[in-house]
Amino acid sequence: MVNFKETIADKFSDHNIPDESEVIFRYEENVEVQHHYDDYVNDAIESSGIIYTLTDVIVDGPFYKNGNWILEEMRDNDLLNNYERDSSGFEEFVADTIRDNLYEYEWIERETIRYDYKRGQLRMAFELTAPFSAIKNESAVTYGTYSISVNTPAGMSISMS
Repeated sequence: MVNFKETIADKFSDHNIPDESEVIFRYEENVEVQHHYDDYVNDAIESSGIIYTLTDVIVDGPFYKNGNWILEEMRDNDLLNNYERDSSGFEEFVADTIRDNLYEYEWIERETIRYDYKRGQLRMAFELTAPFSAIKNESAVTYGTYSISVNTPAGMSISMS
């Protein structure tokens, strides 16, 4: 049974994680592709929904409140300047910015695994970090599709998937 009240802190409760510890969230998705077509990357990314998954997590919640490297890079490179700050449509604007700049920035990692001369798989992933203090009270269910890892004070790395 899924415990919707279980937090990320509950998941790591046996490890005494300090609030300042960096927690790494990694999301991965794989799509079967015909890599002999020129636009297979765009098609796979659109069919997967990874752009919207990334956008959802960076424009709201702890990764928005505590900042994240993707929005910072967008701001630093003036990619958000055309957004009209009327508090509507920001999520769609960011998704469009990611889509339009997919090849100029490394926001979504991509790797093609080739099975043969035309078939394969496109592996896509993104990674975000946050201090433990910022995410410890978040629902573990919310991030159930992410691999979450953190280094303990004893020097070990622990993960949950």
